[in-house]
Amino acid sequence: EHVYGVGARTLIALAHAVASRHERVEIAIIPGNHDQDAARTLRVALDLHFEAHDRISVYGKPSEHWYKRFGKVLIGAHHGHKMKPDRMAMMLAADRPEDWGAAKYRHFLFGHVHHESAKEIGPVRVESFQSPAAKDAYAASSGYRSGRSLTAITFHAERGERYRHRVNIEPQA
Repeated sequence: EHVYGVGARTLIALAHAVASRHERVEIAIIPGNHDQDAARTLRVALDLHFEAHDRISVYGKPSEHWYKRFGKVLIGAHHGHKMKPDRMAMMLAADRPEDWGAAKYRHFLFGHVHHESAKEIGPVRVESFQSPAAKDAYAASSGYRSGRSLTAITFHAERGERYRHRVNIEPQA
């Protein structure tokens, strides 16, 4: 099966798993620097797949940024290939001033660097994650050896981050 089919099936399964524990699920597909057309195609495919689902939705704006305020929690996300963490934190304040003022917990998430990091920039936790994707030829030949995993973070609307679950993806031989 083509890699895009695997990605779509994985995201569909993850969305259903999250929906089994949460009232509403919003999927945000954020394009990166490798294949922006694939991200757009995946977003359309998932939107069509879930169009009749009343609890799972796909964020539909064609943007490289995603923002969500959930009670007192403000979350931003970008792939991270065009900016450093300091700018991500300030962009959150500049792009969402009303949400910024109403939020007590602020997070900005990215993945471009393919390894885990977390930094507090003022009142914003800026965090990167490992990639679930296998290494491509460039990463393998350039000596990149980060692990692969998926991380799920559950936020409470009034109390911020409540749970964090990380699952390693086993290396293939």
